[in-house]
Amino acid sequence: MPIRPQPMRVRCPHCHWHTIVAPRSDAIRPREWVTQCPRCGHDDLERTPLPSWQGSLVRLCERWFDVFRAR
Repeated sequence: MPIRPQPMRVRCPHCHWHTIVAPRSDAIRPREWVTQCPRCGHDDLERTPLPSWQGSLVRLCERWFDVFRAR
């Protein structure tokens, strides 16, 4: 059974750019996965899982935005 990846913080060790990646399903779309820093082009990004409360908050915000986007 496919499992959705947990939300994670992606950070560039070179320029300190960061973002939170929270895939919506087990099928990851290109915009949901970052392989290269958009600011400096560095390839070796650090990925750390979010604590459970932050991951829940990210998913709650996504659902909230989806409701307003559908209107």
